[in-house]
Formats: sequence, C-alpha cells, structure tokens
Amino acid sequence: HLSRGETWRGRFQVRRRDGTTFPALVTDAPLLDGDGRLIGIIGVSADLTEQLEAEASAPRGELQVAVAQLARTALDVLSLDALLDRSVDVVAAMLPAPLVLVGEFTRSGDRMAPRAGVGWHRDVIGGPAVPAHRSAPGTPPVVVQDYRHASAELQSPLLTDHSVQAGVTAQIAGRPGSFGTLGVYDTTP
Repeated sequence: HLSRGETWRGRFQVRRRDGTTFPALVTDAPLLDGDGRLIGIIGVSADLTEQLEAEASAPRGELQVAVAQLARTALDVLSLDALLDRSVDVVAAMLPAPLVLVGEFTRSGDRMAPRAGVGWHRDVIGGPAVPAHRSAPGTPPVVVQDYRHASAELQSPLLTDHSVQAGVTAQIAGRPGSFGTLGVYDTTP
C-alpha cells in the first residue's frame, strides 16, 4: 500500500523497547519524493489497551447500544422485512455466531418460513417452509448443545443441512396473532 502511495491502517501487537507488547492501532502514511518514489514512512501508533479492556468489561453497554440502534431502526423503517434484516445484522454483530435466522410460522403453525438471516446461503431465505417444532408462546428458549443428538422434532433441515452443531432458538412475537423464532447457531461444537 505504501509503495503505491496509499495510507495503511491496521491493528496488531506492538513491542515496546522493554520487550512488553500492547495492542495498537497503527496508521502509516507514505512520504514520497518529487518523482513519486517512497522515501519514508510517517507512522502513528495508538495504544488500544484501555479501550479493549473497557469493551471487554462492558458487554452490557454494547448491548444497550445495539438495542438503541434497533429502536431507532424500528422508528425509521417502514418495512417489517427491513427491520428483520437490520435486527439479525445487530444480533450477528453482538454474538460470536456465524448463523442468525429469523423465521415466521405458517398459519397452520407446523412449518416455519425463513424471513431474514445472516450467514445463511441465499437459497435458505425465501425458500420453502420447513417442518418446525412449535412450543407455546412464552416458553423458555430451546438450547441445543449438539444437534447431531437432538430429538427428531428439533432436527430442522434448516439446521442439519447447514452443518449446525449448537445453538439457541427462542420464540418471538410476530404480526398480530402469529409467532416466530429467532435462532443463533454455530457450526462448531
């Protein structure tokens, strides 16, 4: 980047003179001569230790920010689909899970249609409704630590076909008179 005359920015561990290291945000800018040749680098390093410690000790604060973002989105967005898309983006960003899915039960209640998702193949969203286990509204989330050994009623093709190993699925209120699910899943045990 620098040899092309571009500024470079990145995070990595920096070593102090005494041998200790710290996480830093480093920005390097090229110093070019009159012919455009790189003759030097101007670098600035910012110690991120305190910022990272504060972030690690304040997950509740991050959650509150995410909830506030969703509330603003809910006020600004006219479309339920757009709100669902934004919601799963926020959930995926907040939790270390590669798969997040919002589904809505069909009128009969025995099948679930995917409505929005992050990390799923495009053919899943907007695909056919699949058999779904529906518990009564207000019941606790279903937590499955190993889908390979889950009961048959929980073995949804949406999960098994995408190599889901573990996850949590919770009931959510949907449109008037309907309910859906919010799932956060992982493909590693």
